Amino acid sequence: MITSDQKPFWILSIDGGGVRGIIPARVLQYIEEGTQKPIHELFDLIVGTSTGGLIALGLTCSENSQTPKYSAKEIVNIYLRQASQIFSNSIFRKILTGNGLWGAKYDRTGYDLILKNMFGDFLLSQALCPVVIPTYSLIKSAPNIFTSRKTLESKVDYFMRDIAGATSAAPTYFPPKQFTDTQGTIHIEADGGIFANNPETIGVTESFNLMPDLQRENIRIISIGTGSPKLAQTASKLTDAGMIGWVMKANLIDVMMDADSDWYEDEINILYSKAHRLQATLPENLGQLDNTTSENLNGLLQAAENYIEANKQLIDNIVTSLVSGD
Repeated sequence: MITSDQKPFWILSIDGGGVRGIIPARVLQYIEEGTQKPIHELFDLIVGTSTGGLIALGLTCSENSQTPKYSAKEIVNIYLRQASQIFSNSIFRKILTGNGLWGAKYDRTGYDLILKNMFGDFLLSQALCPVVIPTYSLIKSAPNIFTSRKTLESKVDYFMRDIAGATSAAPTYFPPKQFTDTQGTIHIEADGGIFANNPETIGVTESFNLMPDLQRENIRIISIGTGSPKLAQTASKLTDAGMIGWVMKANLIDVMMDADSDWYEDEINILYSKAHRLQATLPENLGQLDNTTSENLNGLLQAAENYIEANKQLIDNIVTSLVSGD
């Protein structure tokens, strides 16, 4: 357990959002380039949901227990190169599932293979800094929080590839992730965005588990969203909508998760004055979490560039604070 010396405790929180994860990955690339340090050396705790969990684990896995296997820039390139393989859908699958209406839209086989290649046999306990990943347990019908701290305090551990696959198993998009921990216990988990698409409050809770005497005024939070999209349908078209209107045409799952992100941010701003939310506003055409066309991915990357440029002073101030430790 970390012992508090009353220095600032830095928390990095990364939202869920499918391929829109390219936005926080690009922001983190800017921070790494500005500080000349890997993300795990800049933050005392990293918490990520769904695609944010994938980023968190990617930035903290290591082959030598010192250097991260992936930089933030490499994570950006993973989105650009492999997003289309993650959200791969055959004509047969579309017919079989009604394109996601009565079955999960995507077969997770290809995604799990990518995660296996990305993380190999890295364990959660091997993360380069404390990591927290939320999921939703279908066995318990309750939220589940996986932390590197718990794995170090107990005999139970988990493969990073399984945790990444679990936290990003978005309802209607992927089937839940079924896996076993190192003790042989079976888990069936779905996307943590069901209850915490913006996981910064979970990060705050874990910070006190790590440092029981931590003072609230010493907590620093950098929360990075995956872009706030607009509804795919106007309010007038949803006044009496049913399942097809909300789920298929208005992207209900996406909207619910984004609403969760905004709600938690309001709470954090009240409780913690030294919290910064980095969130780009996206046009409707960039809101889908599974649009892997080159045009969409490049559009998201450009949205990240535009956000960085428009908020350069704020982000540069964050970089300065991270370097100085203030």
